[in-house]
Amino acid sequence: MWTDAHCHITADELDAARAAGVSRLITVGTDLASSQAAVALASSVELATQRYVGGRSSYYEVLQAQQELYPTQRAEVQARVGELVAVVQLYKALGGGWQSEILEASTASTEP
Repeated sequence: MWTDAHCHITADELDAARAAGVSRLITVGTDLASSQAAVALASSVELATQRYVGGRSSYYEVLQAQQELYPTQRAEVQARVGELVAVVQLYKALGGGWQSEILEASTASTEP
């Protein structure tokens, strides 16, 4: 069984969903391959940095590794934002758990 870290569902919640008849969960975001690519690129930046600190390579290699990593990280962040926006829109559409009066009151009380 694969568990996607972007899903943020506990095992108990998943069991409850299955008991309620839910057979599939759809998550907006990156797939496993792109997440693995981001991890590999982060390792490459770390290795390039270690090589630079050890005097075995130039800082240019560190910059190249970072330039490959950052677009991947940005895409993952944008996918996560899309996921969160979709969840908020779902809550609003279903009318459950969304209390705009409380949100407006808490925002107004925190403003100077």
